[in-house]
Amino acid sequence: MGTALAGSGLSSQLRRDRKITLYSEPNGHAIDLDSSAKNWSLSSAPYGDFSVEHYRVGAGSPAQLSEVDKSAGFDTCVGDTGYRQFVELRNRGLRDGDQLTFCVHTDLGRYAVLLVTVHGDGTSFSSLEVDIRVW
Repeated sequence: MGTALAGSGLSSQLRRDRKITLYSEPNGHAIDLDSSAKNWSLSSAPYGDFSVEHYRVGAGSPAQLSEVDKSAGFDTCVGDTGYRQFVELRNRGLRDGDQLTFCVHTDLGRYAVLLVTVHGDGTSFSSLEVDIRVW
């Protein structure tokens, strides 16, 4: 059972825990982390809480994301101050199988941790496997 943050309406009770694969080409993919749909309401980028297009990942306004440590959880995401609209993946020396972790603050005020596994190489990636936990 999760705990609530006093006066915030937020709860650390896990709402969903599921994987999905997103493709960067031709137009990218986006997902709604507040959705209860099996496929996270998958759509064309950039209309979602989390999207991948070309060489970056992003969050559709007013959602925001922040790159964090792999061990991040609910408390990390709530306390993080580095949220922004997108993170560039180009020129980071990423290789097939490398992992990145992001906190996302959704447009409905939920928090999520996304463990992203890159498929492809640093000059072009074909897909991202995303392991998602939403509170």
